[in-house]
Amino acid sequence: MRRTVDYWINYAERLKADRVNFDTLWEEIREYYAPYDPKFNTLHMPGEKRGERVFTSDPITSLDRFAANTYSQLMPLNEDYFSFDVDNDFLADDRDVKTWLDYAESAVYKAFRRSNFRNGTWLAHKSQATYGTGCLYLEYKGGGVFRFRARPLAETYLSENADEIVDTVIRCCQYSARQIVELWGNDSGEAVSEAMKTDPERRFEVLHVCTPKAEDEETFHPEHEYISLYILKENKKILNLQGGLYRGYFDNPYVITRLDKDAVSPYGYSRTAIALADVKTRNKLNELRLKALAKVVDPVIFAKNKALMSRLRLAPGSVNYINGDPSSDIRPFESAARWDVTGMEDERIKSQIDETFYGSSFNVPHRLRGPNISAREVDAAERSANRVSVPLVSRQENEFLQPLVLNTMMHLLRDGLIPPPPPQLQGALLHVRATGPLALDQQIGKVANSERLLLYVQQLANTQIGQEMAEAIDGADLMIQMAKVLDIFPSSVRTKKEVEQMRNQRQQMAAMQQMADVAKPAADAYSKLAPLLQGAV
Repeated sequence: MRRTVDYWINYAERLKADRVNFDTLWEEIREYYAPYDPKFNTLHMPGEKRGERVFTSDPITSLDRFAANTYSQLMPLNEDYFSFDVDNDFLADDRDVKTWLDYAESAVYKAFRRSNFRNGTWLAHKSQATYGTGCLYLEYKGGGVFRFRARPLAETYLSENADEIVDTVIRCCQYSARQIVELWGNDSGEAVSEAMKTDPERRFEVLHVCTPKAEDEETFHPEHEYISLYILKENKKILNLQGGLYRGYFDNPYVITRLDKDAVSPYGYSRTAIALADVKTRNKLNELRLKALAKVVDPVIFAKNKALMSRLRLAPGSVNYINGDPSSDIRPFESAARWDVTGMEDERIKSQIDETFYGSSFNVPHRLRGPNISAREVDAAERSANRVSVPLVSRQENEFLQPLVLNTMMHLLRDGLIPPPPPQLQGALLHVRATGPLALDQQIGKVANSERLLLYVQQLANTQIGQEMAEAIDGADLMIQMAKVLDIFPSSVRTKKEVEQMRNQRQQMAAMQQMADVAKPAADAYSKLAPLLQGAV
């Protein structure tokens, strides 16, 4: 049965109703951590003041630091942070396969650099750090041009399939009449046409539905796996339906990332919810401190009845007429506020909020200060602190980085900007391997252990046991594995097959040289005896 417009409108309303409690929580988080993000419960007017609950910016700074640190661990700015790999070790050693993977990787990095990749992914990542869920829309313009658009969580509704993978995204957004006509033409309904005549900036609610294609739904390309519907809610019209065919996508254009989640809801949770009680307490403390400070700076004035002949004027240069003694009949109120108590409690809560966002773990150099701190100690402390980030960043590698890179690569491949893969890769599983600083830190221990092993063998090189140990180490294979861990360009490292061929060639040349060396004395003797034999004959 073909899914109708009413079906999708009712489906969107159901998704809205299912996340009412999330919206209430996120609105409270927004008020204290991101006051200028779009509201969750109501629409906001552009430019309206929305920071009335914020009396200290420290929680916002802690959140920004947390988001920046996890983002840089996932996708550092001036380092490679992913590479392509195959699940077959035999194929991984194939020279043609390695060359193609290198080319595909370079093409994806080039596409990212030409686009607004950093801006879009950062905004989606910031949403994930703030609310626990981020949404990024990947739009391919053709010719290798991409646009990465972070979508506000306030207008994005999600649904998971049986594998707990988000496969349906519905956005409830606002478009002006002018934008609707520019995107989908003049045949958008009577209300839009009237608005274009009188008020082109009038806003209309539009639903964007992206979901797996059903069997009876046809798209412009038969291989599209997802359909795309833009529905004008006012007149229930599908804006992008042409000739009964849906617009579609080969892959899900929405990349959803969750910081942490349970097994029930498609939405994630963030550290902001954990620290929310402390943040509210600290804001209230600062509000009370400001009020107490105002009483000290501009104190309340006590005056006896009828001591003033007119209303008390406190502006500079004012003249007040009194009937009594100003030193006794008129005096300021002396506040007995305990600044030391509120200050100590404020610092304690501030430290607690910072720790909720792993502040000490992300600031290792600031904790290790002193003249006797070695670089090795700092490195060990950083590696220990990085373990805190492993669960957070690992989830983003699987849920955010991998689909983002693979979708980009598939667009370039279909557009002919990446050559077809070699025949050996047909049917092989291609996956994205994270190579950022955190992923490298998890693997660098193997390299350090290998270095210690080689040093130990070198120290025993002149002994019998050292020679036996050296015979057990395949130096070429060890080099290949270390290069893989350090993410050296695969095409720059010889494969095991090539190394084996070079060994065989060296052995053949050595054997030929040995045969030549054996045959040389006989040849020399024959050359000396030949004249004598000829004379005898």
